[in-house]
Amino acid sequence: MAVSRRRFLGITALFCLVCGGAHSEPVWVVEPGNPGPDLPPQGRSLFDHLTIVDGRQVVPYPYPALLAL
Repeated sequence: MAVSRRRFLGITALFCLVCGGAHSEPVWVVEPGNPGPDLPPQGRSLFDHLTIVDGRQVVPYPYPALLAL
């Protein structure tokens, strides 16, 4: 069993080195200054339907008040 574990760890380390995961810099997937729209492109979530009152989103606080809603 120890041999197979050593082999697994060796293969994993080699994979990380070959793929460059150990030395690559993180890459932004969105522009930090412009993350995109707050609303989904279509429809609303159930949370939105429960918490929007007269066009404003009112989230009950503390958590037990939200659960009571």
